[in-house]
Amino acid sequence: MEQKSIFKSSVWKVFEIFIDEPRKVHYIKEISKKINLAPTSVKKYIENLQKNDMIIKTKGNIFNGYIANRDYNEFLFYKRIFNLIKIKESKLVDYLITLLYPTAIILYGSYVRGEDIEESDIDLLIISKVKKRFEIESFEKILHRKIHIIIDENLKNLNKNLRQEIINGYVLYGYLKDG
Repeated sequence: MEQKSIFKSSVWKVFEIFIDEPRKVHYIKEISKKINLAPTSVKKYIENLQKNDMIIKTKGNIFNGYIANRDYNEFLFYKRIFNLIKIKESKLVDYLITLLYPTAIILYGSYVRGEDIEESDIDLLIISKVKKRFEIESFEKILHRKIHIIIDENLKNLNKNLRQEIINGYVLYGYLKDG
């Protein structure tokens, strides 16, 4: 049975624009064209997102536009969830599992915290003994972010600051073990 993501609904498509480009001022017509949804529907969803403080109305060059409210904890919470779902639906983790036979895959950095911006990358640590080259460009296109991957056999081989960042990350597959 194929699962249908609730994140494919129209309101989430509008919200995704602000997730992917949180610092950019967006306009109703631009969003409408991007996601192929009538401007009246986009306006309705924009008003709802604004009412819930997820986005802020702001002055644009010619018209008023909207920008993500990155200072609002609720926005960051939903952005984190959205980012995790995008990773899952991209099948990146499945691809890495079949290729590298890891004991763990950990997402860390700004992407897992929901603090990523347009120029941010997705940081992954893969605990694996397998070292091989592989292509990730198609996943970067799907996720609208560059992907930075570290592959190592043991977490203890990494510097202390990086280890701490990883420990505060999110385990996408497997588990972290001490040692």
